[in-house]
Amino acid sequence: MQNTDPLITYEYCSEEAKAKIEAIKLMVRWLYGMKINTLIVLPENQHEVIASNTLKLLKTILSTGGDLNEQNLGGTSLERAHLRLAAALGILKIASNDAITSVSSNGDNTSNFQNPSTTLSIMSAEQWHSLATVLLDSEEFVREKFLIKLHKGLMSLALGLEFLAILSLGGTFNGEDTVAFKTKLRSRLTNEFLAILSLGGTFNGEDTVAFKTKLRSYLLLNLAKRRELIKSKSVANMKSIMPDCVMPYVIHLLAYMPFYIKYDDVSQLEIIKDCLWFIMEPLVLKNEHYSFSFFKKTFENIKVCVDRVSQSQEADPNFPTTNQMATMTNYKIYCGCDLALGLVMSKTQNFLLKDFPVQPSLPSKYFTVSASASDNNLKCYLPTEMQFAPPKRCGLEAEILGKITKSFPQSPSIPPPQRGRPSKASQQQMQQMKQQIVVITGENVIEEGTNSFYMIIKQLMERIAPIMVDHQGLLTLFNYVSDSLLNDGELDSEMGVDNSAKRGLQLIYSLSSVFPALFHGREIFTTYLLPFLWQSGDQHQVSELILQILTNIGASAGAEGGMDDSECVSIPWWAADDVIPRLVDRFVLKASTSKQAKYAIQCLNAIIGDENEKMRIFGEIIDQIKASGLSLETSPYFRSHLVTLGMIAICGGHSFFPKVLRSIIQKFIVQGLLMKDMKTEHEINALEESERQRENTDPLITYEYCSEEAKAKIEAIKLMVRWLYG
Repeated sequence: MQNTDPLITYEYCSEEAKAKIEAIKLMVRWLYGMKINTLIVLPENQHEVIASNTLKLLKTILSTGGDLNEQNLGGTSLERAHLRLAAALGILKIASNDAITSVSSNGDNTSNFQNPSTTLSIMSAEQWHSLATVLLDSEEFVREKFLIKLHKGLMSLALGLEFLAILSLGGTFNGEDTVAFKTKLRSRLTNEFLAILSLGGTFNGEDTVAFKTKLRSYLLLNLAKRRELIKSKSVANMKSIMPDCVMPYVIHLLAYMPFYIKYDDVSQLEIIKDCLWFIMEPLVLKNEHYSFSFFKKTFENIKVCVDRVSQSQEADPNFPTTNQMATMTNYKIYCGCDLALGLVMSKTQNFLLKDFPVQPSLPSKYFTVSASASDNNLKCYLPTEMQFAPPKRCGLEAEILGKITKSFPQSPSIPPPQRGRPSKASQQQMQQMKQQIVVITGENVIEEGTNSFYMIIKQLMERIAPIMVDHQGLLTLFNYVSDSLLNDGELDSEMGVDNSAKRGLQLIYSLSSVFPALFHGREIFTTYLLPFLWQSGDQHQVSELILQILTNIGASAGAEGGMDDSECVSIPWWAADDVIPRLVDRFVLKASTSKQAKYAIQCLNAIIGDENEKMRIFGEIIDQIKASGLSLETSPYFRSHLVTLGMIAICGGHSFFPKVLRSIIQKFIVQGLLMKDMKTEHEINALEESERQRENTDPLITYEYCSEEAKAKIEAIKLMVRWLYG
């Protein structure tokens, strides 16, 4: 299978897999709806419990490679890949919500403490580590789609520095040595991470070089975005977006990656060095505000701390093996710091100890000061062959650098962790370190950003609009689309253009996003948009575009039809007759695609102004969905119904129907779908064989090859995320 379009690979999935994917989306939308809607029904701690449980479920899907029950009945490799992708995107959506809404109460950049973000507090370090490994997934479409969503969240500042650190894994992709990398990596992975990565899949030199190039371009765009905000001084809490502050997260993340098992293994350290330099290069070489002293102090601060994630296990005398693993994790962190500092000194020429806008700080979620690490900056934990020689300088610089790096030529033996009560001198030294080291308690994003590509297009169109775009010109464009869509398409044959209707509608959709006020008058609705919608037939993309256009226009055209104000209080005039019942019946209850259901609910949410009327319609939809049966066996529209429930949760439904939605999630989604595997091992093997014979691995195409069970599970994951998101 050579095509990696997600829409194509999705069609290869079974109905079971598709249903599971939609179930994941439903859960996320449900959670998302709970957080963004203003009518809070559940106490805040219950929100956190639900969010925590959902994140645990999504992390389990990742850690088991998409086979939730671990009985090899979770579907084909393609279906499991789509489930992993749905779970990863669900985690990103949940995390992005609170990263925006959590605002620091203290705008002082020198403050030692900041208010933690709710989601990042609920999200465990293990969940963060598992999420990062999706960037190393063997399926190309999983890596590509995850990277696109990650980049989108970072560019909009919906995701913070924890997630920017994930881009450092771009250093693992090396086209010249991919085969050797796969062999080494496979031999070192635990069973859990083998399930995540499914190595032996689609890695090849050419693909990884292109993917690494894309990763690098995304990284540079994100750094530029954050630096622009810092220059504008429009952000109160600079620590939350300062790209130079990402290194503590990078060091901690790499220490837990599956390709880094031994702290003194040279081949593993080479991979870590590549990852470090991948993200550090634009920070130290292409940064006018680069400060050597800032990076030096950051790495020194980390080395006098211990890993907080494993600290409690390390202190437990009943588990000596766990203690040893926790100590190994600390050594891996210290080796990462030595490597990073060595890279700074060996690849740069600027060692000026100048001031930096913020002081070095560490996230308290991952690091804590320890007396046992008080003298770590006098040691080098790297093996001899990985150590860096100090740069040759003269005068004052040489004296300063000599003090910094004099321990590098020596590699003292690593002492065992100190046990028992620390001495009085150690306690005093530890107290001094606590006063010097700034440990921040969370990461908050103050300002929600925008899509820069979209904004450029919007600005260009706004400049063109007064001259080129008018109502009459819009009607002419509609007429061309109508000729292609509803008539014999004579214009298409004359112009020699295929599928001009779709292209014209895409242009109209773009115009409706920027200039919704241009869409006024009866003719646009009664002659074009509504006939296009009802006569779209099997042209699903046409109906999806029309629904999005109507959503963009919303109720702005309500008074343009010459109706009295009393007739358009709740809904626009063009939807006053039987439009809403027909739309609900055809594109919600009997939707041909999941996107039709998604866009139809968004359209209803946009055009119905009265909240009570909107929730009355949503309530009727929920009742009819429950009556049709929420299972693959009883409902032919099960997948689209999962999408509908998730979108209703996002659009305020959770506040009005909390018990109903929660019951559906727990009974039908988690227990009746995600935790239930319907296919036999023989059926899975037969599907695997048919997958190998296909040449297309495009995610959009291969999704359609999934079984209905797999599709339903994917939609179920989305539903949960949407529910939580709402």
